[in-house]
Amino acid sequence: MVDSRENYYSSNHERLLQQFKRVLEQDLVLIQSNKALQKLNADKNLFLSVLAHDLKSSFVALLGLSEQLKEGAEINEVEKIKRYATAIHEVSKNTNFLLDDLLLWSTLQYGKLKVNPQNITFKTLCSQILEELKSQTAPKSLEITCNDPENLLLWADESMLKIVLRNLVTNAIKFSNPGGKIRIDSETQDAKVLITVSDNGIGMTPDTLKKLFDVTQIDSQTGTLGEKGTGLGLLLCKEFI
Repeated sequence: MVDSRENYYSSNHERLLQQFKRVLEQDLVLIQSNKALQKLNADKNLFLSVLAHDLKSSFVALLGLSEQLKEGAEINEVEKIKRYATAIHEVSKNTNFLLDDLLLWSTLQYGKLKVNPQNITFKTLCSQILEELKSQTAPKSLEITCNDPENLLLWADESMLKIVLRNLVTNAIKFSNPGGKIRIDSETQDAKVLITVSDNGIGMTPDTLKKLFDVTQIDSQTGTLGEKGTGLGLLLCKEFI
């Protein structure tokens, strides 16, 4: 009778210990998840504050340029009108690129981005991107070559690939010195294609490399002609790849 009671209490004690252990493990998971969510929210808030600053800077520039354009129109200065209209177009185009990147980044965060692969001619894609970025390359007299010896036909999401390649080339332009060279190379590796964007610009320090894809360490460096950026483009490249 005594042995039976001892076994009963021992069995109950063991079950209680197991239940207590499971509760502790669940609490630990909840605490860790809560910390992760808090960090994620803090990261996003910091990131959005940086973007808001850059967007405001773009609109301030547009307001100033449009005011100059208005003054030029009032006195019929054709050259002044052309100059400021061109500047407004460039600021608007770059801001539109930023908004496209931001929209895609937010879609990625919510897991709602749909991939739509299709056949893409690599050389055509390169030509489109270089045409879009012509106004950025002209002030530096850069030589950009797209090397596609195999006339590659890619199977990929065109929008995603275009954004990745455009951001990589934009980054190369930003940190190239006047008269510099940029190469876009492609080569097949088994059933995949390796695309490389390289330049002979100023490069990056080890410290910059460490912070490159950290959303909490956004510190976009100034380009060789004072170009500014947000750092969002390279984050998107990492997410897509």
